[in-house]
Amino acid sequence: MNLPALLHGLEERTWRRKAGSAQILGAMAFCASMQLAVLLPQVIPKLADGLADAHPKVVEFSESVLSRIGAVARHPEVRNLALFLIAALKDPATRTSGALDALLATEFIHAVD
Repeated sequence: MNLPALLHGLEERTWRRKAGSAQILGAMAFCASMQLAVLLPQVIPKLADGLADAHPKVVEFSESVLSRIGAVARHPEVRNLALFLIAALKDPATRTSGALDALLATEFIHAVD
């Protein structure tokens, strides 16, 4: 799988390429999670940009992929926070404080790498 090409696809101007790249990344969350995990610092900001895209399909696929990535997180604390974090990325003006409250209330028992 050519991950740099998929990341570039998230930056394309056409909504179909953005949505298609997001969809493939979503499939990778379950089948190639270790390869995707290495690139999460590059993938998450691009998917967050997709949440603010003008086309509803790009928004839908970006949110779906972020949810899948959160669902396959190995750490239960991160899995529990995923929905709060996605909501904050989708609507920063009203949801960021809720995500921060959830983060502050979380007691991390497992090591996060």
